[in-house]
Amino acid sequence: MREQKWILIFLLVGLLAAMMVGVYYLIKYYEERGPQEFLACGCGCCDNNDFVEACLYKEKGQDIQDVINGDIATKQLVNCEGVGCSQGVLYKYCD
Repeated sequence: MREQKWILIFLLVGLLAAMMVGVYYLIKYYEERGPQEFLACGCGCCDNNDFVEACLYKEKGQDIQDVINGDIATKQLVNCEGVGCSQGVLYKYCD
């Protein structure tokens, strides 16, 4: 009976370790993949529920990080107080 307890404990520890390794690689995969969608609004979205969708294609060399950088640059270069809000554009990869 004692041996069965140790075998069960050993199996449970092994299963827990395998799950932790799996979670680690899953997190690493998503971090390397980067963001898959981004809501660009310039100075701000008028209504987050009212946006248009736009596709980006990795195979065409389009990168969502370029969209993010452009949105940040717009916020920095434009006087947003006088501009107001805009309709958001949800960029996402479609391939």
